[in-house]
Amino acid sequence: DSEVTGVQTCALPIFTEFSLNKIEKKRFKKWRKKNKLVDGFTFRFYPTGIGVAVTITHIDSKKSIDVTNYSCW
Repeated sequence: DSEVTGVQTCALPIFTEFSLNKIEKKRFKKWRKKNKLVDGFTFRFYPTGIGVAVTITHIDSKKSIDVTNYSCW
């Protein structure tokens, strides 16, 4: 038996692309306009076993909205 030392295995990162559907975009635009929010948003996508939940937070004001289109689940 020979022993191998100092060997590193590197896995490539896996990237998943997420996007808003039409209903989620409409909810975001309406909320943004209602609250007079300009730039600086964090989009969080939470994959679940049945769909992807989406929350958007305005960085400066800390206001947040769940725009998830649960009808797609």
